[in-house]
Amino acid sequence: MPFIFDVFFIYKHTLINGAASEKQFSGVASFRTAGPHQVTSLDRLDLLKNSVQCNAGACFVRPEHKHFLSEKTLPLLCKSPWESCVTLMKAINKKISPKILPGIHPSAWIHPTAQVPNSCSVGPFVVIEENSVLGEGCILESHAVIGKSVCVGKECHIGPHVTVFHAQLGDRVHIHSGARIGQSGFGFIITDSGPVDIPHWGKVQIGSDVVVGANTTIDRGTLEDTCIGDGTRIDNLVQVAHNVQLGCNVVLAAQTGLSGSCYVEDACILGGQVGLAPGVHLGAGTSVASKSGVMHASCPGAQLAGIPAMPLQKWKRQIICLRRLVSKDRE
Repeated sequence: MPFIFDVFFIYKHTLINGAASEKQFSGVASFRTAGPHQVTSLDRLDLLKNSVQCNAGACFVRPEHKHFLSEKTLPLLCKSPWESCVTLMKAINKKISPKILPGIHPSAWIHPTAQVPNSCSVGPFVVIEENSVLGEGCILESHAVIGKSVCVGKECHIGPHVTVFHAQLGDRVHIHSGARIGQSGFGFIITDSGPVDIPHWGKVQIGSDVVVGANTTIDRGTLEDTCIGDGTRIDNLVQVAHNVQLGCNVVLAAQTGLSGSCYVEDACILGGQVGLAPGVHLGAGTSVASKSGVMHASCPGAQLAGIPAMPLQKWKRQIICLRRLVSKDRE
């Protein structure tokens, strides 16, 4: 059962002004995905692009922007919509935060052919499909109250001391030892009293035939999901931040770091220690040379190199010019 709350609960924990209502809600969602029984926020007008409509039951909104909402959406008037929404999420989190307990919870479903050592911790409503194998000391934990249960598909292999929170794995997924899947991302808002952490309620969706390297981290989304496409290969010590979308057959080499909300289309290849700025969109088949820093979107099939990253041939010409300048200085 989701946590049910009413407008009084919202007002109590966000200190906003507006008309009272007896309407009840079952959660918080993004502006794009929120339904009639959920609360959202309109903190940026670019959320309205592409004719996106708000279908939420209630929405935190500045007074001057309330006319963008339909009559079906209750306007929750405030000065800082996103900050008010985060305050509400933190209040709900205090009510429903689960505790990790050792052993296998009675509500977990484990197929008879799956192998789960006694040293593992398997939380409520976790599902482990047939022929999957867990290493020693793994922790699988759901947030069942807000519908973020862990599901491990068929023939998966999860190495020792892996943690999987709020994630769904396809079939034949191989996660090497020490990986961390589904923890909260690096998200916070700056207030007058300092940084305030943003609760993360999304999950991680990993497709089939995916390999995740040792000590790699994949953060769950804030309100939507972090998604890893089928056939993707992720090396050791890679950071995939919240809300990242990876297409199918993507390759990420060691120590690559993807900032929040990046979108990497199918068959992209990123060399070691590549960094992507927040929200960067790489077209299908893009390849990025090692140690490059990508600040802007790329077209499909692009070849990038350098800091900031640029087309490969342009980068090569720059390197040649620099060498010539250095040679002249020595003369």
